[in-house]
Amino acid sequence: MERKTARPFWISALIWTVAVLGCSSLASAETRYFRVCPGPDPSGCGSPNDFIIALSKPKQIQMAMQILGGKVVDQVHVQGMIVAKPAAHNTPWKFHLAPKTISFFTFGHPVCWGFSTKDIGDHLDKLGTPDFLPTKQWCPRGYRLSQQVHPS
Repeated sequence: MERKTARPFWISALIWTVAVLGCSSLASAETRYFRVCPGPDPSGCGSPNDFIIALSKPKQIQMAMQILGGKVVDQVHVQGMIVAKPAAHNTPWKFHLAPKTISFFTFGHPVCWGFSTKDIGDHLDKLGTPDFLPTKQWCPRGYRLSQQVHPS
């Protein structure tokens, strides 16, 4: 018969501390905001088609910072799932990209890339239908991450 030995208290305390501190640091992840602009370089920013994304996953934020720092030069385009509700960080648009769905890519699929920010805003009532972004996934062709911003 195998005998079980009790785990020393300090090991249990250590496991509990790591679990609590690890979870609390994940729960309090900082959200950062980034401007996305049409055109091949950030000098095209300032157009009415600019929009803002919110990133809260550490890997997303790291990738965005590497793109802005020039360390990543291929996966510079943004894609994500459209939410047909306004978000404070993305005014004046009445939609935003769901932060958890945002990723960066090199080449998008034609089904999701043929629409500008204005097109999305003008057709929110058709979003998710067979005629207009049936999966609500949007990868705006030619748009690039341009800068970190601090929305007011």
